[in-house]
Amino acid sequence: MDTAILVESPAGMLCTNPPHYDNIDNISDDVDEKCRDQGTLQIMPTAPCENDRCERRALVTHGYFPIPGGANTTAPVFNTRVAPEGWTWYVNPEGSPFYVKCDEHLVTDIPMERLGGLKCWIDLFRARIKALQSPMPKDYEIYLNPEAEGQTCKYYLVNHDNRSLFWIDDVCPGFGNMEMFLASSPEHLGFLLQQQYWKHREYFPHRAISVASRRKLYQILNFARADLMTSRLYSTFPYSVSDCTQFMNILESDQDDSPAFERIYNTYYGADHARISREQQRLDKPAPQRSILMDSYNVLMFNMPGRRNEELELLFNDELAYAMHCQEYGAARLKEWQNNSMTSIGLTVIGVISVLRPTNPISASLGSLAVALALGGVGSSLLLLQRYADADKFDALLAGLHLSDVEHPTLGFQPMAVIHCLPGALATWSVILLATHLLSDFVDLQTMFVQAPTIVFALTFVAMLFKAAKVLRVGFVEPTEGPPILV
Repeated sequence: MDTAILVESPAGMLCTNPPHYDNIDNISDDVDEKCRDQGTLQIMPTAPCENDRCERRALVTHGYFPIPGGANTTAPVFNTRVAPEGWTWYVNPEGSPFYVKCDEHLVTDIPMERLGGLKCWIDLFRARIKALQSPMPKDYEIYLNPEAEGQTCKYYLVNHDNRSLFWIDDVCPGFGNMEMFLASSPEHLGFLLQQQYWKHREYFPHRAISVASRRKLYQILNFARADLMTSRLYSTFPYSVSDCTQFMNILESDQDDSPAFERIYNTYYGADHARISREQQRLDKPAPQRSILMDSYNVLMFNMPGRRNEELELLFNDELAYAMHCQEYGAARLKEWQNNSMTSIGLTVIGVISVLRPTNPISASLGSLAVALALGGVGSSLLLLQRYADADKFDALLAGLHLSDVEHPTLGFQPMAVIHCLPGALATWSVILLATHLLSDFVDLQTMFVQAPTIVFALTFVAMLFKAAKVLRVGFVEPTEGPPILV
């Protein structure tokens, strides 16, 4: 028996499972025969926020290219990227290229060598539009993104007249890749579609923003600034007064200023593999090797070095250092080491006072070890504070040189991550041993060690009973909420 899950909106409308999307077999008269030989092709709705531009992986290898005599950077030898006939090549300010075919209202950001394969998708799309017999807006644009080796192509259309998105298929938000359109009313959904329109304009900025739109944004920011100044605690605007002022200054700046600065030289600006996110790796660099010693340190130090290693790798991804991120990391570490030093000093004082009291040998040994670890935490904290005294003021050059020096040829930043986490790990172990030392004054540890297996087995059995009871309780609870299920 077929089932359909229905979700009722506040307005009383029902959103069912997504409709079937026509494939190339359903439209036979307007599609080239060569396209039919490729099998069943299908177009699927998507949205700008689902663009995978920041997740595309690519690795590059640097080498030495010959430079002809007399050639300059405008010579053809340095400009080998020529778009196919009818297509115009643009570059997003972030550095990623995209291609526009104005006469057919098309835009795409797939690699240039795949543009020739778009013909089948364009024919299929035009056939779908013709079959619907629905008039298109006066000023519209079609975004196509076919899979590299697949039978599907994602698409959406933008209406520049009313600044919104639309599709030629019935779209049901809440299913597939359209879950971002969770709205409280049709009017709210309209605002969400307009938000996606501006996301599209952000990714494909080949059209100038109208003066009216710029003026409206300026007025919104100006009102937000006044609202924040008169009702700071209750204003719904997400930016501060300073942020609004800076945005307004940007809007007032010269429209002819180039958005691409010197960063184009290290982000592969204009290439299909352009780096548009700081997390994207482009250099074909060997991954750091794992070692038993580093893994042991990571376990003994409560996985602190593992997390710190990830931060250091991101700071120096593709051997690029950003001053603001390095300064934030340095400020966080300085504060952390200061707190660790104060904690370790306190643990040392408590441990010394406790060890001086008459106690059993096991307790005395644990207390002495706790004091030794606390002193190690103090010493390592002071050493790191002295070495990194100005870490929160490092510029990009100094931070890059330092990260390059401390990166191990095979282990990467793992050894340095261990050193950075040493004060915190020593303080944590000191707390554990000091607590055990104090507990040993009231508990016979020797007897407890002998009975440890029995205690562990009993606790495990009790935990399993609690888990079983929880599973059974959930299984017999009546559902109190959720969408109605129609059979």
